[in-house]
This record gives sequence, C-alpha cells and structure tokens, in this order.
Amino acid sequence: MAGPYATRGVRPSEEAAQRIKAKAPTIKEQVLKYVKEHPGTTCEEATQGLKLKHQSCSPRFLELVEEKRIEFDEIRGPDGRTLRRYRIVEDPRQGRLF
Repeated sequence: MAGPYATRGVRPSEEAAQRIKAKAPTIKEQVLKYVKEHPGTTCEEATQGLKLKHQSCSPRFLELVEEKRIEFDEIRGPDGRTLRRYRIVEDPRQGRLF
C-alpha cells in the first residue's frame, strides 16, 4: 500500500510515497530540531533553513502538530496573509509567541 500522500493508482506518485517513507522520520526530526532552535519559525523559514523542498518539509509540520509535538500561533504577515509561527509543545515556559 502506498503512503498517505500518494495519489492512488498513479505509479510515479506511489513510487514517490515509498521513497519518502524512509526519509520522512529523518526529515521530521530535522524539522523538530529546527523548531526547537528557532521558536516562532514558519514552515517557509524552516524549508529554507534546512534546504529542503516544500513538499518534503510541509507534511512533517502537519505530522508534528497532529502528534502534539509542536503547535502554532496564527498572525498576519506584512502582506496581510496569515502566517503560522511554530513552537515546541513540551516547553511550557515559552508561552504564546505573538
């Protein structure tokens, strides 16, 4: 069975899902470490800082939020778009960032 991000029945997508399955835990740990070291980071900032592709990094943020290992505050960016600023859940001293 293909990973959760595969388009079922599309061979290249299923192959890509299998390839990322081995890398995903490593990328997830990189993302978690980056958020610990840079509280208040956005997904885009982490993607650039870790030199990852957006499609590899962004799902790891979702997984970490679902696992309740990171959380976020939503703020308005300078262009009016909503930004999510992420932080580690297990550090109660951090409080809200924004």
